[in-house]
Parts: sequence; structure tokens; C-alpha cells
Amino acid sequence: MLKTPLLKTATIAMVAALATLSSCKKNEDVQPLNLENTANITATSTAQANIDIAGSGMVLGINGHPLGDEAYKGVSAAGQIELIKSMGMGIYRINILSQSDGTCTVPKILTPLLEAAASGKVTLLPMLTPRTLNYNVSEADAYNAGKTLGANFAAKYAASFKYYDLGNDLDVKSILSGKDGKIQADYDQKKLHVTAAYLKGMNDGIKSNDSDAQTMISAGWVHWGFIQFCESYGVKYDILAYHWYSDMEEVALRSKYNHIEDITVKLNSLFPGKPIWITETNARPKDASIFEAYQNTFLTSFINKCKANPTVKALLIYELFNEPYKSAAENNYGVTNWVTPYSKWSNKVVANTLIQANSALSTAPVTTPTVPVTTPTVPVTTPTVPVTALITNITATTGKKYQLSKLTSGAVYYTDRSYDITSAPSYLVNTPFIQTANEDKINTSSSLLSFNLNHAGTVYVAYDPRATTLPTWLQGWKKLTDKIGINDSKISSFNLYSKDFPAGKVTLGGNMAGAAAGALCQYIVIAKTN
Repeated sequence: MLKTPLLKTATIAMVAALATLSSCKKNEDVQPLNLENTANITATSTAQANIDIAGSGMVLGINGHPLGDEAYKGVSAAGQIELIKSMGMGIYRINILSQSDGTCTVPKILTPLLEAAASGKVTLLPMLTPRTLNYNVSEADAYNAGKTLGANFAAKYAASFKYYDLGNDLDVKSILSGKDGKIQADYDQKKLHVTAAYLKGMNDGIKSNDSDAQTMISAGWVHWGFIQFCESYGVKYDILAYHWYSDMEEVALRSKYNHIEDITVKLNSLFPGKPIWITETNARPKDASIFEAYQNTFLTSFINKCKANPTVKALLIYELFNEPYKSAAENNYGVTNWVTPYSKWSNKVVANTLIQANSALSTAPVTTPTVPVTTPTVPVTTPTVPVTALITNITATTGKKYQLSKLTSGAVYYTDRSYDITSAPSYLVNTPFIQTANEDKINTSSSLLSFNLNHAGTVYVAYDPRATTLPTWLQGWKKLTDKIGINDSKISSFNLYSKDFPAGKVTLGGNMAGAAAGALCQYIVIAKTN
């Protein structure tokens, strides 16, 4: 992750500053073996509520190194998620190193983090380390290496992740010394072509095993020439990820050559229609006596600036905890200070600013809209499923949209995807079914979905045939030979499981509850009277 300061002092010449900006020294992220985690949280009382996060579609988040980095070993996964949520954040970006079969190198640390994030409704963004990228091979070999890494990782974790960050600072690794990175000629051409081929392979590999995947490639400073070349090369990424730190902001504002008042607006002009995630931002460490105030001021300003641009969908601060064992330039980026390394911390000013803003948002009174309610002029039509339907009172504990529909060919079966049903057994045609949310495909709860069955009947669950182990709650159901046909490009049908229920409330668990494994999409529910 891009951490090293880009400017040595505020007084160096602009040309020198631009050269420094274009060639950043890197420290490698490491993942030692697992240690048991415990949390002990303290907080200061110096919060300043200067951030207005209400009324925005932008999600706040943070970076961290929880998969074995020293500063994270003594803090439980649940403790990290609790702190993140307290600041009103919904995304946690983590670096993941995978083995040849796609498995994370530290599964004993990743598993409780996946569980804590799912329970806390925090999205994990894996920054997938391109460990097999080799600049000395052909583009074809680079593509195949990237595709293998991406495909193997998605085959293991498609049920856990929706978003994938493909590598980190790859623009920095291929840029030529003294160049600013705005055009293709500013990069080592061999490295640039091999990197683009590798990223294209990673994207294709991930999507071959996770059809819902949303991938992103990143750059920072004015290195947009790297992204533009990747686009021209055919890398089919979904989200533009960008890194923007305080020194970049300061240089961009005062530079005649690279004058940029708002990097997000500049990116809009270069990549029209692309959603933007600022995946790294923070103030560069300065004099410790003034850094916390400076950090709070910069992040407050930049968050509000990004919030004003509806194309910016996420902003992630770098990072959760200080890492004092790293170089002086990289040890103080956290939003917390260690009281007792590495188990007890206090919040920096910006953390309390975020906590106070989140608290104000969560306790804000709900006001009645002033727009008058008018009687619609469109005639009311009879609903396809009557009020006296077999299924009523549908509730999902995640808050996602679940709704009743009729099982027919062409019916959409998710509320958040556009996949259609293509076929069904004749005895189920025109029966009521529950459109579920595919976003809940990684849910591990024992009670995700409940509904009332108004007459005794048979409930059918249409479940992913790729499952190697069913969720505990489904294991006692009868597996049928009939299937539900669907138009998902990765699977052509769901397996059907049935169970008889008396009239009353029915509760079903999460798609990945218990020992469930292998399923990559959410189930749907069908019911029929006996």
C-alpha cells in the first residue's frame, strides 16, 4: 500500500517534487503466523464533529494489515470490526497473499475476520497480492499467471467477497524515473505491457469463478496514464481505485503544471462513467506535536470534498493502527495511538471526529417529509400474488430486500440481480416464491429468513449445486431429482430440497451457516400447499 511520503519538505522545487511523487519507495507487507487476538479499547475525548456523513451515497472505510502484521496480532477480529463500525465505516481493505491453490496463507486468521465482518455487516475488500507477476516473461505467460491466481482465489472465496482490488502500486513499479505518469511513454514499456496482461488475466480469472465480482485497478498521484493503458489493453475492470494523500493535494493545488483543485472531478473527466473508490488517503506524518490536528483537518476536508461528488462511492483511510516498528515515514498513519503495544489503544482526534459524526447521524431524529401525498391517477391492478397468499410476513435479519413473486419462466429470482428462471417442475409453476438478495450469499446466521406459512404445505429451497457441504439447517431436508433452471452463466440450475411444514412461522438460516462450503450464490424459497 502506498505509504512513503512523496515530498521531503514543503519548500523543494516543483520539478523535484513531481519527480519524487512519481517514484515511491516501497516496504513489503508481511503475514507471519497466527496469534490469538484480544482487544482492550480506550478513547480520548477530543473529538471535533466536523465531518458531515449524512445524506451521502459514499461509504467510509479503512485499510489495515490484520492477517498477521504485528500491530494487529493482539486485537481480535471482532475488536477491529467494532472499532471500524464505531467510526461509521462499512469497508475494511486488507492485503491477502494466496497460495498456489488460491487459499489465503493464514486461513486461521482470515476465518474469524470473515465471520466478524459478516456479523458486523462490514464489507471486506481484499487487496490480492500479485505474487506470480514476473516482468521477465511474455505477455501471454503473464496473462495466464494472473488468470490462474485470480481463478483459484475466487474459487475459494467467491462466497466471502464481492469486491476485489487487483494488486497495489503497480503504477509505481513500472514508471520511469523523473516522469509524472500521465502518458504511456512515462512507463517502462516491457513492465507496462506485462503488468496489463497480468491484470487482464486476474480479472478474467476471478470472474470465471465469481460472476458477481466487482474488480478494481488502482493508481495514485497523476499516474492515470497507467489506468488508461490498461483500459486500451483490454483490462475489464469495474471500479477505478485511486490513492490520494495530503502532499498530493497540496502540490496539485499550487502547481501550474499539474494544477488540480479536485482529483475526483479530474478523474471524472478522464474516466467518464466509472465509479471511483479512493482506496487510500491520509495526511503524511509531520511533527508529532501537530500531526493529529493536521490529520484531522486534511481528512475532514477531503472526506467532505469526495462526499460532494456522487461518482465517489467509497473513501478508505490508510490505516487503522500505527505500525511503529516500520520506518519513520510509515509508522504513524493510524487513526489510533498505542497505549500498550499491541493490545490497548486510544483514539486520535480524527477517530473521535468520525465517531462523533457517526453518533450524531445515528441519533438524528426522523422528520416527516414535507412533500404532500397525492392519490395516484394510475389505476390499481390486481397483484400477481394476492394478500391471502400462502406466504406472508417475509423478514430478513440483514435488512436486505426479500419479496414475494410468482414462479414462472422469465421471473427474476433475486431482488439485487437480474438473473431469470428458465424452467421449473410443472407442479411448481405459478406457485409463490421468495425473491432473495444475492448479497446475503455469505451469511452464516442460524436465522436469516422468516415468513408465515398460512396453510400447511411444502417448502422448497433452491440451492447452489456447487455446494460441497450444505448449511446445517438444510441437511435434514429431502433432496429431489427435479431442478430449477436459471440463466446464470456459471450454473444452469439450482438443486431442489423440500420439507413439509404446518401452518405458522418458518425460519431458515444463512446460505453459509454451520459447516456450509462451496455455494457461491444465495438460495431462493418456494412454497406449495399440501
